[in-house]
Amino acid sequence: MDWYRLALKLIMARFFSPHLMLVVSCALYIIFGALMFQRLEGEHLKQVKREQTENIAESGQAYIDRIWELTHQERDKYENIEDLVRAVKKISTDEFHDYVDTVFTAHRAFIRLHEPAWLSLTAGAERAYPRGIVSHAHFSTGPKRYAAIPSFGDFRPSHHNIWTTLAVVLGGVILTTMCMDVVGRMYLKEIHYLGRKLKSNNPFYLIREAKARRRRAAMASLLAQLARGMIFAHKDYNELSRKKSKKKRAKRRGSHVLPNEKFMFARLPPDPPSDCQVISTSAYSVRIAWAPAFSTESDLTYNIRYRLKHNEDGKIRELRGIKGNAVEIMSVDSCSLYEFRITAVSKYGESKPIYLVQYTEPQLSPQHILATKLNPNTIELTWEPPFKRTHDVKNYIVYFTENPNASLSEWEKIPVNGRRVVFPDLRYDWFYMFSATAVFKDGQRSPLSRALFIKTDKLEFHKHCVGQSRTIEVMDSICDRTEDSETTALLKRDYASFAV
Repeated sequence: MDWYRLALKLIMARFFSPHLMLVVSCALYIIFGALMFQRLEGEHLKQVKREQTENIAESGQAYIDRIWELTHQERDKYENIEDLVRAVKKISTDEFHDYVDTVFTAHRAFIRLHEPAWLSLTAGAERAYPRGIVSHAHFSTGPKRYAAIPSFGDFRPSHHNIWTTLAVVLGGVILTTMCMDVVGRMYLKEIHYLGRKLKSNNPFYLIREAKARRRRAAMASLLAQLARGMIFAHKDYNELSRKKSKKKRAKRRGSHVLPNEKFMFARLPPDPPSDCQVISTSAYSVRIAWAPAFSTESDLTYNIRYRLKHNEDGKIRELRGIKGNAVEIMSVDSCSLYEFRITAVSKYGESKPIYLVQYTEPQLSPQHILATKLNPNTIELTWEPPFKRTHDVKNYIVYFTENPNASLSEWEKIPVNGRRVVFPDLRYDWFYMFSATAVFKDGQRSPLSRALFIKTDKLEFHKHCVGQSRTIEVMDSICDRTEDSETTALLKRDYASFAV
């Protein structure tokens, strides 16, 4: 018995929902309304039909008699039949219009009384059609043409599409009712919310409240400016301070002077570390180095906190108590942007953080690419093999340029068989960019490694050598070499690669 009640309750909840009851009630309302309209107006419309049918007969007979009379009167005035017909049509135009109007009225009454009763639904829409619409057929006697198409949009009621038109009408009324119900509930909700905010029955309460709020804000700003002007207008600022009694002034302690060779240091946190930089990166590690922070304490440690850059909800990881000035962080993901915060810590507190942002390398790119200056104009580039497909590497290609704004297609490139290459005879005091990629045995290439931005040193002259004959010869030879000038393009250089 319990399962029967449960099943009945489930069926009632699933099929007899409020929306289904709304649909059924709308359909019944339309059908019973049409039947009621047919029963109340049927006898009257039948009487109208009989009257209009008699009018059609009388008007038709009058029109035929008029044509017959004109034919006999005008027969002797025209030589051929065509001229006679045109003259008779022109003279009998008024009678023809009366006949068509009578037929239009009769057909309107006929359509209203036509079975089935659903055609009474067209009564309201039919009144909206202009004069000249008669029925499904059309009359084309003479130059005039009249037609009647009472319909709903693209559907015209007839015996062939009765159920289609009925479904369209019912669906439109039901959907309209449901939309009106949803919109009405929304507006009622907003109106109730607005009514709860109102504190008065006055309809202009909100406008007055907004004006009063603006006046209060303007008055507060004016008073603040006035008070600020009054304070700075006083010449003697001591008058504004609160006067203290002589007893409290006598209790004030005097200044303490330290004896000779005694100093007092403020116990402040250390300065942040300087020259923080990312030395190299790989797919799963980042090497960071920094210069020691300035502090009165010799026992300094460093903390590093790092997280994914654009992930606000990401977990912040932390390394504490680092003793040295360099560290390699291993627990990172490849191809990700990380933010690092480096702070110095002493027994007096923690310094302000230094921020570094760096991408990690892809797994197939050369890892830990590093540039080292061998002398002011010579740079050595080293790297480690890719994290994946290490044994499939055929060689490496190093890209470099001296124009940071150049596209990658304009960079110079050289093949390297090992993991080390030296760039000699570079321009002094100039910027260079380097990047590397791995070439595998199947011909594929890895993604480019991170780009290194390096600046060569300036050419220095030692003052104590000036005036010697050998120094003058060196200076003259440097001046004669146009490729070392910063204003001219350099010649093609030789590069040496070393296998490790």
